Amino acid sequence: FTRLKDPETGIHAGVKYLYQMLDRFDPSIPMDVRIHFALASYNAGYGHVLDARRLASKMGWDRNQWFGHVERAIQLLAKPQYYQRARYGYCRGGEPAQYVRNIQNLYEAYVETLNAAG
Repeated sequence: FTRLKDPETGIHAGVKYLYQMLDRFDPSIPMDVRIHFALASYNAGYGHVLDARRLASKMGWDRNQWFGHVERAIQLLAKPQYYQRARYGYCRGGEPAQYVRNIQNLYEAYVETLNAAG
């Protein structure tokens, strides 16, 4: 039990879980997109990302693109007309959408800072 409160253990477990999510998506999907899907799965659950990908296809959006496509679909899973037909049901879709966007924005800021420094 005390190991659960150890930050190093928590970080290790979180990274391991994130890699497990990453490996669940088709390797033919570009790595950056698979990372977005894995982050959304980490936040909301793998099943909700699957539902969002199916919904994106039904909406005529690209099920293999996060930003502007699956990102939009996962947000719709908070509305009854969409989640009632989804296999995994209701999803607070705004949360994973914002979570992935925040991480992407931080990543871009870090890259910009590194490029400016070196």
